[in-house]
Amino acid sequence: MLGGAKQLNAGTIWQGYKDIVSDPVNWVAGASILAASYKSLLKGTLSNAAAREWYLAREAEIPSMLNTKQPLEQQTKQAFNLRNQIRTEAGELMADRKLAEKFNQNDPNMTWYQVVEKYKGQGYLGDGLWNR
Repeated sequence: MLGGAKQLNAGTIWQGYKDIVSDPVNWVAGASILAASYKSLLKGTLSNAAAREWYLAREAEIPSMLNTKQPLEQQTKQAFNLRNQIRTEAGELMADRKLAEKFNQNDPNMTWYQVVEKYKGQGYLGDGLWNR
């Protein structure tokens, strides 16, 4: 590397993301870096296990991406949208295109309305619903 610069890869982008979103006000910037980490990988190149690992690592970071200054319902919507984005991207990264398409067809991302109705049907209301 010239001048001690770090090689730009998904790991270094991800660390940069975590540094930026340590301040919750910057969660939008964090979401942009998440998108950059995805774009640095080639679609259709990860094994099923590697795509799952990528998904779980990104999903675990969702709480740190939320703007905690927003009302709880808005934070829940942010988490919902980020999870769906990460889930979709993980499927696109899978080399096994037949399995990825099977997931898309048999277990598509839920809509916000579907998720809310699902948990309301389980008896969750108010903050209990948004904390679910």
